[in-house]
Amino acid sequence: MIYWSDKDENFLVQTEINRLIKEKGAASFDVHRYDGISERGFDLQSFLEDINTPPLLGDVKFIVMRDPFFLAKEINEEAAAKFQDLVSYIKNPLYELELIFYSETTSFNSKNSIFKALKNNAKRLVNHTQKKDFNAEAVIKINESGIDIDQKARRLLIDNCSNSMSVLMKNIDKLMIYPGHIDVDVVDRLCDREIDTLIFNLTNAIFAKDLAKTISIIRDFATLNYSIFYIISILMSQLRFYYELQYYDQNGYTMNEILKLTGAKEFRIRLSFDTLHRYHNTDFLAIIDRLAELEQTLKSNSDIDDYHRFELFIINLEGEHDAGNKRYL
Repeated sequence: MIYWSDKDENFLVQTEINRLIKEKGAASFDVHRYDGISERGFDLQSFLEDINTPPLLGDVKFIVMRDPFFLAKEINEEAAAKFQDLVSYIKNPLYELELIFYSETTSFNSKNSIFKALKNNAKRLVNHTQKKDFNAEAVIKINESGIDIDQKARRLLIDNCSNSMSVLMKNIDKLMIYPGHIDVDVVDRLCDREIDTLIFNLTNAIFAKDLAKTISIIRDFATLNYSIFYIISILMSQLRFYYELQYYDQNGYTMNEILKLTGAKEFRIRLSFDTLHRYHNTDFLAIIDRLAELEQTLKSNSDIDDYHRFELFIINLEGEHDAGNKRYL
């Protein structure tokens, strides 16, 4: 059987993959995982040999590919010919093999000939109906966790997750180690919101100059109907926090001192330091100034859609780095 999932809820995808592997009784050596986000690091011939090879000792073999680049872009005639053997396999797969394609970073291209073959011959891994009643599923997960949480706090916890089961489960894990009754204040202090996760991913994508992922995250914001001014405000706040941590780091402050000065959660500081150490040359103040200029432009000129103008801003920002004109990133 072949399955696919197009940038769906990652928690549900991983849960379903693990369920299938357990249900089919696949041995660990018969579960092969591929990361297909990089075309440069992908060996098509080896992959084709793998999907055409039966399981080693067991009855079933799993091949799981995350972020297959060849499903995310339009395919020309030359590329289509290169992947013809894969298309042929998709139309006539091995009985003993479970092949899974899923995406965490981008959507599959509807005009892609390989993806068309996949949709016509494979099963969707996670159906959207599984996510329609997020509130009911969230209540079940909270109850199963056994945390001592009051009704208002539970409502806030669910609302903060914006229908993301991944964010919910991460927050539940934090609350399970809290030694006491959980009220609204506890949820507000300890738990992430979906926008926190998106902003963190957005800043990392910008600093990594991953334009495709950056635009994808911006469009996630649009889908959630966040105001572009709210996004700019939160992004500027995150950049100011990075700048503050950069100063403390360069001047030898200890973690305890930084915790007292910022009042932030330790896990947020550690995640931020990971970003700072990977992108230590980033000029955070320069980006903040540019965002402030963009905010004023958006308020005074509405000729272009706010989200489109924000995307253009990001494209220009990353393009200036690549051209070597201004080292903001």
